[in-house]
Amino acid sequence: MSSLRRRTESTTNILDDNDTNIWTNRQKKIRGYLQKSFIVNTILLVALVVLLIFKVGLYEKDKKTLKDNEVSFGTTNSNNGVCIPCDSLGSTVKANDTLFDSISRTEDGRKICCYKDQEYMQKMISRMMDPMITKPALDIDYVIERKMKWWSTRQHSIHMYLDLNSLTGTNLAWTYKYDHLGTAHRNDVTYNEKNHSIEIVETNIYFVYSAITFDFGDVTTVGLYRHKIKQWLKLLPKTERQPLLRSRFGGSSETRRVYTSFLCGTFKLDSGLVVQSEISPEAIKHVKKSKYANYFGLFKI
Repeated sequence: MSSLRRRTESTTNILDDNDTNIWTNRQKKIRGYLQKSFIVNTILLVALVVLLIFKVGLYEKDKKTLKDNEVSFGTTNSNNGVCIPCDSLGSTVKANDTLFDSISRTEDGRKICCYKDQEYMQKMISRMMDPMITKPALDIDYVIERKMKWWSTRQHSIHMYLDLNSLTGTNLAWTYKYDHLGTAHRNDVTYNEKNHSIEIVETNIYFVYSAITFDFGDVTTVGLYRHKIKQWLKLLPKTERQPLLRSRFGGSSETRRVYTSFLCGTFKLDSGLVVQSEISPEAIKHVKKSKYANYFGLFKI
């Protein structure tokens, strides 16, 4: 019996030793994990501190840069007008070469370009925002039309607004008529009223643009819509329309209730090319019913 007791005690001691070894190994592993975790967290903390210092440094640098680039408008030519810094135009450019009324120097020697008739700009914007824009205001509109003559007399150019009376289909209908402000026009290009497209008369470099404003109102989730400017050859009307510019928008409940899709670009367009602006058929009902909120055009550069 004593021999059996000794063997049993020996076996128990061996098991206790094994449990102790297993627990010790686990403690070592846990201690190792904690040490590694501490090292990693220390490294991350140091990295965050470095990034914070770097960000603060950039912020201070940006403040200094903005302060260094502040322009003093202490010049008689900039009074009662809108002026912007324009050193980038170079030293040889004169006011007659630009759309500004004057180009002058600030007290610290920097060049500024000024548009003096601020009241005219305000009147023009207020007229465009006026819901009664269909009715002419001759005293104001005449001044605006005269001021915008440089815009409406350019060669090989066209600027049109949405024809609200023909708002159907995917090919938006446009008009360059009935614009009291004189900004809509057509010079040296052809507008096809059947398919609402612009036909290029002279091969050249053109700036093409289109803006469509949508008002989604109380729609819960705005669908995914597209806006394109396409081109094709007039002599090959059945060929595939090639996109010049395109964009997509919507597809989420977070989409803005009022959204303007604006496309623009510079392209070499050959004589005989047809250019057209198009949106998704489902988006037609959401187009904002405002004359000056939607436009389409191009001009030769």
